[in-house]
Amino acid sequence: MGLIVALALAAEAIHQTGEQRRQRDERSWRAALATAAPRLGASALPLAGIAGYLLFWQVRYHDWYRPISLEKTWWQRGIVPPWQSLWRGLDLAARSGSLGGQGWPAFDFVLVAAGLALGIWVAVRARPVYAVYTWGAMLFVLADSWSQRPLASDPRYLVVIFPLAWALARLSRRQGWHDAVVACSAASLAIVSWLFLTTMSVY
Repeated sequence: MGLIVALALAAEAIHQTGEQRRQRDERSWRAALATAAPRLGASALPLAGIAGYLLFWQVRYHDWYRPISLEKTWWQRGIVPPWQSLWRGLDLAARSGSLGGQGWPAFDFVLVAAGLALGIWVAVRARPVYAVYTWGAMLFVLADSWSQRPLASDPRYLVVIFPLAWALARLSRRQGWHDAVVACSAASLAIVSWLFLTTMSVY
């Protein structure tokens, strides 16, 4: 996530530089690059968190790759193309959605699909920094997949991608859409409550 934040800040640095260049009607690309360089340098600061964390593992346990390998072995999660995770999630939802006590994969897919739809609004209407952050985070979540349930935990990861809430809020400004959002939220709560009471696989 630190890498995604760095990419989003880099997009904002470039966007701000372009805005200032248009406002000042500057023709020189050299001046624009001189303005963008320190901003791009500052946008890389979130990478220090990643570097510090991996450095701790290297100094303390002599294995900077250890947390990544534990993610693969303990949680059985691996990196796959995002579209593969989405397709496998859809396939699993279609095969198991109608089975008793097996509704989680279908519910995962519905919520992830809703998140992707809201992400389109963010890409079209929000500043590039928020579009890069939103889609970078969503693609990262989809790429980090568990083979037995490809979209497991993805809905709760999407909840903290805050620009998606902006899209939902703008959609809810119309009374009809507001009523639909409230109805879907209430229905989702009922479904999750039922799944929680009747199954053990809760993520």
